[in-house]
Amino acid sequence: MTAPHVLFVATGGDRHLGVWTESRRVVTGGGRALVLLDHADAWPGKPLHRRVKVVETSKLEKRHWPRRAANLVLFRGPAWLLRAVGRGRLADPAGRMLTAYQDQVASRVQRLVVLPVYRALSRTSRARLINRHVLSKGPFDAVVVSDPHGLRDVAALVRANPDVFHGTRVSFGLAYDSEVGPDPHQAVNRDGR
Repeated sequence: MTAPHVLFVATGGDRHLGVWTESRRVVTGGGRALVLLDHADAWPGKPLHRRVKVVETSKLEKRHWPRRAANLVLFRGPAWLLRAVGRGRLADPAGRMLTAYQDQVASRVQRLVVLPVYRALSRTSRARLINRHVLSKGPFDAVVVSDPHGLRDVAALVRANPDVFHGTRVSFGLAYDSEVGPDPHQAVNRDGR
């Protein structure tokens, strides 16, 4: 049997320890693991194994042109303007104004307006970004959805690429390596437990 290639979808980030443990087990057993998550810095504790590939949707979305345009208008444009105007004696007040603007206005507008509108209008864009960056790392023997937030992403992946995921075991939770035992309602692990 060849070493498994497993995609772990943990976009909600609810089960850090389980994904950390299972992805480590896959790569130390000779397989390959790819973890799809929203923010790697939101994962407390130990980093993932060095051979585990990580795809962060937040980084993919930040590089998408609508987000870059909003970042230019909200942050980079005003920063450039205040740096150009605030020279000499005006440097300190301009720096304080820029910090206050970014903290009190720009970040709130981005968090409360730009991000919700971007995500509502670009659900298909998110799916396309995930398709482009995840499918290039495939094919996968198993897809593990570790939390409820990842169900939408996996459904979009499978729906958009049925041929790629044909024969791929898709499971919710970390029991991806179980097989159906004598009783179809009872899963039995490969080691007999």
